[in-house]
Amino acid sequence: MTDLERKELADLLYPNLKHDREYYENKYPERGLPEGAMVTRYAPSPTGSVHLGNLLSAFADMVYARQSGGSFYLRIEDTDQKRMIEGGIENITGVLHDFDILPNEGYSFGGEYDPYIQSERT
Repeated sequence: MTDLERKELADLLYPNLKHDREYYENKYPERGLPEGAMVTRYAPSPTGSVHLGNLLSAFADMVYARQSGGSFYLRIEDTDQKRMIEGGIENITGVLHDFDILPNEGYSFGGEYDPYIQSERT
């Protein structure tokens, strides 16, 4: 895909962006990862307790990122505000710590690509 085609596609997908492409490229620079590195994301919703399926997903994402020399990050998917439970986010981060599934970056872990809470990513 040419640079012009990328710009045209971006304009079609995101017609109401506040800034130009250069602004976002400067705000979120390339990660400088090796060729073939994977960037994986675990994005749970704080609407209930963490279960085995959540842990398996997070563990697999962490392993794929580490094996490829990439990055594994945590983003909280909080867009279902009505179903969020009190302490849900703390439960997620606590369980990840308990099972030693530690992201390289993300909510409560820091990083350059914030915000790591979905509702703040406007």
